Amino acid sequence: MTPSFWRLLFGLALLGSLSFEIIGEKRPVEHVWDYPLFFAVAGALGCLLLIVLAKGVVSPSIDRPEDFYGEEDAEGDWSRESPAAAEEAGRPFPPAEEG
Repeated sequence: MTPSFWRLLFGLALLGSLSFEIIGEKRPVEHVWDYPLFFAVAGALGCLLLIVLAKGVVSPSIDRPEDFYGEEDAEGDWSRESPAAAEEAGRPFPPAEEG
């Protein structure tokens, strides 16, 4: 399903919710959650807060520099080489274990 479908579905749900708030029974506002669309706005703000916290707090703690595990040895690094490239270079794949 395309993103435009989900946007249309979300827009229709929001429009339906708003129309039910306008057409529905009118009661005096006694609590903050009695305002129209309170829970939709509170949920959206809560999601935005979680995203900002995750990007600001968690992301720096798990990001590592490229050379975090030390310098890579171009000749001894087999992790990025495919079996076809090893065969063309005349090296066995998987590499023989040293020991």
